[in-house]
Amino acid sequence: MKTIAFVSLLFVIVFIFGQITFAQSGRAKPSKEQTVRPTPTPKYDTEKKLMNPNQTLPQDANQPGIVDDEVLRVETNLVTVPVSVMDKDGKYIPNLRKEDFHLFENDVEQDIAFFASVEAPFTVALVLDMSDSTTAFRRDIQDAANAFVRQLRKNDRAMVVAFTEEIRFLSKPTSDSDELRAAIFDTNFLNGDTAVYDAVDFTLNTAFRGIDGRKAIVIFSDGMDMASETATLKGTLRDAEEAEVLIYSIQYDALSLGGKSRRQTTLPPVLNAPGLPAPMPIPQSRRTPQKFPPGGSIPGKIPDMDSVQGKEYLDDLAEKTGGRLYRAEKIKDISESFKLIAEELRQQYSLGYYPIPPEQEEARKIKVRVNQKKMAIRARESIILRPARKGGKKG
Repeated sequence: MKTIAFVSLLFVIVFIFGQITFAQSGRAKPSKEQTVRPTPTPKYDTEKKLMNPNQTLPQDANQPGIVDDEVLRVETNLVTVPVSVMDKDGKYIPNLRKEDFHLFENDVEQDIAFFASVEAPFTVALVLDMSDSTTAFRRDIQDAANAFVRQLRKNDRAMVVAFTEEIRFLSKPTSDSDELRAAIFDTNFLNGDTAVYDAVDFTLNTAFRGIDGRKAIVIFSDGMDMASETATLKGTLRDAEEAEVLIYSIQYDALSLGGKSRRQTTLPPVLNAPGLPAPMPIPQSRRTPQKFPPGGSIPGKIPDMDSVQGKEYLDDLAEKTGGRLYRAEKIKDISESFKLIAEELRQQYSLGYYPIPPEQEEARKIKVRVNQKKMAIRARESIILRPARKGGKKG
């Protein structure tokens, strides 16, 4: 009997061990080359927001230059609106909360899904006109730009774009003041005509590509385009209205600042030849638009775009994005303008909402209100939305 019991027990053990071995042999052993597929991220649903309306964006979303799939998906659906709030004396109002704001799209109030206080960092592009007309006061521009950089906060970053008829990307976004100072000094070696449309286009569509968080452009120019080859006035204004970038314009008057006017820098050499009592005037006429090159001017000729039109262009850039135009008619105005812009950037709030995706490209009006009375509010007044491609990216 003991022998039979022992044999039976041995049989049971062998049978169980065999079942375990068979089950394990059916499993695929992971190889070293095999990658583990991540769990698919759910698509954003406009009805069921994945983000709590009372929380800020994930930490990475507020760090400029960081782009991952989740942040990119949120950013391409979320429309952000920078807002400045001042009292009747022009002083900025701090410590406002999300509950103090109301945001409207086409007169319909929207849920504020994202709120950033004035402490959120900025990435700022300094876009500096270094054409021949600025030679006499170039040092003043550099001093003002360096002073602006010194006023940025620890987590803010800046980049330097200088332009004549060429665009020079002298410094990518950085918080290193020494690197920025060296980039600003490098503008000494530039000369030529002005391609302001190309410079704006480059900054909006190339320099800021892949950069998240709050963004701003400070452009110093007279706004008079003489040499752009690819970008146009209308095209850059449209891009500015679509982009979530603040633009501050500082328009200089070359003659008032001791420099040369565009008329002086664009006359054919023979008209400035020694012996002539004064530059000979060139008759001007209204040319038909189709005869203009893409930049809107004819090389070697006096352009139809005078300083008034240059001011209008820079003013439109600021107005469409919620920024402001400053005029530099005296040397001291240059540094004062940069100073005021730096102060405003330190005092701005940022609101975000999720618009209903359009079926086709569409412009929508935006209004911002605060609960407190007698407050002056400055924010962009419109935004251009495009239909989203698959995956939630802009078309």
